[in-house]
Formats: sequence, C-alpha cells, structure tokens
Amino acid sequence: MRPKLKRGLAMKLARRPLIMRNEEPLVSFTFDDFPRSALLEGGAILGSYGQKGTFFASFGLMGSSGPTGDIFSVDDVREVVRQGHELGCHTYDHYHAWDTAPSEFQGSIVRNREALEKYLPGTSFRSLSYPISCPWPQTKRIIAGYFDCCRGGGQAFNAGALDLNFLKAFFLEQARNDFDSIVRLIEANNRKKRLAYICDS
Repeated sequence: MRPKLKRGLAMKLARRPLIMRNEEPLVSFTFDDFPRSALLEGGAILGSYGQKGTFFASFGLMGSSGPTGDIFSVDDVREVVRQGHELGCHTYDHYHAWDTAPSEFQGSIVRNREALEKYLPGTSFRSLSYPISCPWPQTKRIIAGYFDCCRGGGQAFNAGALDLNFLKAFFLEQARNDFDSIVRLIEANNRKKRLAYICDS
C-alpha cells in the first residue's frame, strides 16, 4: 500500500476527536526511542528553561545501542521521573505500527507496561508514540483504552479538532537542513494558538 494511502487511512479512521479550546499556543518536546543523550543533553536544555519533555521508551531496547546512540538505562528512566518529565510508551519491542498485527502491537504495549511496573512500581504510561510508521486503524481502536493520547508524525501542528488516537508532530531530524521550516511551524503555531509536538529522533 502506498505511504500516502496508509497515512490517509490512519488519519481518517478510528478517530477520538477533541476540540481544542486553549487560549495560548502550546508546544510539547518529545524524544522517541529515548537514547541516553535525549535526557543528558535534551533534558538539560529543557531544564535550563524550566521546561519538561516526554521520553518515549521501548523497554525491549533498554541498554542496547542504535542509530541514535546508547539507549536508556534503568537509572535514566528513574531520573526522567525524578526530574518531572513524562515517560511515554513506544511499545516494548519497538514494533512497526503499520506492519505489526494489531493484537501483537497490543501485546507489546502490555509488555512495556509490565516492564515499567517492574522498575518503577506505581508509575504508568499516559501517552504513546507510534514507532516507525502510522498505525493501522484497528490498532488505533484497540489502544485507545490504554492512553490519554497517541502521537504520530505528519510534519505539522494540531489545530481545531484533534484526533487523540493520532496527534500530529514535527520531527526535527527531517528538517535538519531546513531550519526555516522549523521557524515557520513555530510561528504559525503561535499565530493560530494551537498545539505543536516538536520531536527529536
């Protein structure tokens, strides 16, 4: 199936709508895969401005290395929570959101929750970031009961009627050679008083 058609299905079906009524523009900074540098460097930058971020963790990747560098440790997870950041779910296995069967994707969410409870009893995930791709509509339906909201991509900000099962986001890595596009997005978000998710990795 063509990427454009996949994204169209993911965005139009199995929606959980919410009308934005905020009077001020909102920006949320998130880090997918949760490499250690996201906390040590990105978290430090946010902290210097008195801000918090969301770190999306796949516990099946914990302690490994990937394209973004060394992945988080147990101590890093505890430090994220201690500093008041949000810890989000990225599935236990970092499953491809489109290529994985919805029931298998759900099972990976459950495993990730169990791992979080093991290392940080009493802590829970309130949000999800879909790994790698947009999700199957059936996946959106299944996981709606697990999270307050789920984040995708789209290189856009959220306006008007949100879909809590598929919030739009802007990935910095996809615009690393076009700084002006980042500035335009933030300025447009400010003018329209909407919600922009700025994502690293």
